[in-house]
Amino acid sequence: MFRATKGKSFVFNDYFEQQGDQRNAYARPTKSVYIIMFWDGQQVREKIQRICDSFTGNRYELPPMNQMDYEIQRVSQRIDDAQNVFDQTKTSLKDQLVIFNRLDVNDRQNDDISTIYIYKMFLAKEKALFQTLNMMKMQNTTFIGYFWAPAEEERNIMDKISNKFPTVRMVRYENHTIPRPTYIKTNEVTEIFQLIVDTYGVPQYQEANPATITIATFPFFFGVMFGDMGHGSLIFYFAMYLIFNAEKLR
Repeated sequence: MFRATKGKSFVFNDYFEQQGDQRNAYARPTKSVYIIMFWDGQQVREKIQRICDSFTGNRYELPPMNQMDYEIQRVSQRIDDAQNVFDQTKTSLKDQLVIFNRLDVNDRQNDDISTIYIYKMFLAKEKALFQTLNMMKMQNTTFIGYFWAPAEEERNIMDKISNKFPTVRMVRYENHTIPRPTYIKTNEVTEIFQLIVDTYGVPQYQEANPATITIATFPFFFGVMFGDMGHGSLIFYFAMYLIFNAEKLR
């Protein structure tokens, strides 16, 4: 500021912490207040205003010195009024939430059951239900939806649907041009190698799966790059411990 105005201004700044949660120092943000004094002039004033606006701060014009005490009292009164309104609003909102949180309006005790939590779970369930219904096509009073499933699990899925929803009917739909997704059945051994392959790209439907070759090549190349017998032995014994104690560690 001093160089920008060629020595025609003087800046005094100070830092203070806002009132906040006294238990948490990070909840009390630190702000900087600066006072700029300069020889009055339109060019100097505009230059200082542009510099202040570049820091996205608030600018306040200081009153004359004979009105300084009055302005300080007026601002302090406005701050106190705003704080009182804030405290009253916060107290009223808290009381309303306590009343709303009771299952019974006449119940004055603190129950472990929260009405707000019940409504929250109900809304989450309804949202998931309508999200699924939005993916279906409605025809009269029937919803029609499509989904992919492994062919070997078709009978199992049909049995579970018919047991829980007797009115729901599932049929195989073959006449379509929708690209088929990729389903690769894995187990505890092949799952980690499949994840490594999927990070580079998921194979397309009926495409060769590189994870089969990766089961042999990945440990080999990893051993070539990491040729440390001591460190490698520790990793090997630790892996064997996890394998033999997998059931206990789950």
